[in-house]
Amino acid sequence: MYPRVKNVQPTAQHRLVLGFDNGERRIFDVTPLLGVGRFRALKSSREFEKVRIAFDTVEWENGLDLDPEYLYERREPLPCEDAVTTEPAGRGPARPWRQVASVCGASDNGPMLVCFLRLPEG
Repeated sequence: MYPRVKNVQPTAQHRLVLGFDNGERRIFDVTPLLGVGRFRALKSSREFEKVRIAFDTVEWENGLDLDPEYLYERREPLPCEDAVTTEPAGRGPARPWRQVASVCGASDNGPMLVCFLRLPEG
């Protein structure tokens, strides 16, 4: 059984930032589908941004949806995927944490993706 989509955020590059119920956050690129059938309507940024969660996957206002298994199989890691965001278990007493902003990716076609990380001090 594949994880369900719990949240979605559209980007300016016709990509979806997906949050799955297993805790993964991934990117799905819709661009290759934009020339196929009803997906053509999503070439419009205005229409593409009308994506929402319906049951366990994503759906657009026009009723078009994508199978959650398809999304999960074809997902890509976020640029900050290797970043440590939680303190490893069994490392002794808890340490103070500091929040750091890190530029994780950029595109000529849109805004940069910035990851906010909590790193141990010291």
